[in-house]
Amino acid sequence: MTLEEFKTAITKGNKFNDCFNYLLCLFFIGLGCFFLYKVILENGDIIPANIWNSVMMFGMISFFISLGIYGIWRINKDYNTYEIFSNKSEVEKEKIISDYLVNLTIYRKSIENNFYHITYQNKYLNSVEVYIYFDKNHFYINARGAESGAKGIIDFGLTYRASNRIIRHIKANA
Repeated sequence: MTLEEFKTAITKGNKFNDCFNYLLCLFFIGLGCFFLYKVILENGDIIPANIWNSVMMFGMISFFISLGIYGIWRINKDYNTYEIFSNKSEVEKEKIISDYLVNLTIYRKSIENNFYHITYQNKYLNSVEVYIYFDKNHFYINARGAESGAKGIIDFGLTYRASNRIIRHIKANA
């Protein structure tokens, strides 16, 4: 399996959720722009007479636009893949992965032809989905938050921490 095939395997089944999240982000950006337009159109100028209303309105506009832009930036982060080179044997690579999995609270684990799909619960009770594939010379890794329903766009660094944890473990042992 090449890196491109790995990326294809981990994105399978998430296209609808991604489209929904992109539309939601565009809705928030549009909502922010609508309120900005209303403020400028109704008052004729950007600063209304009441300063408190101005602060609240621009805070709300900034929030909606920022949330939409963050979401668009964040959606693709779930599909970051990492490649680690390793000359260890397949048995040693399996041991590295099993050593990593020992301390996790695993909900679901499937293994097919050196392709691992694991869902576990971290110490903050969040679900994390990890995909690992290894071949003769590589480890391919992806980790992301796993929700029971549609995946969201705000994960408070869960994907980043989960990815770094497994990458550190594999690099230390590969």
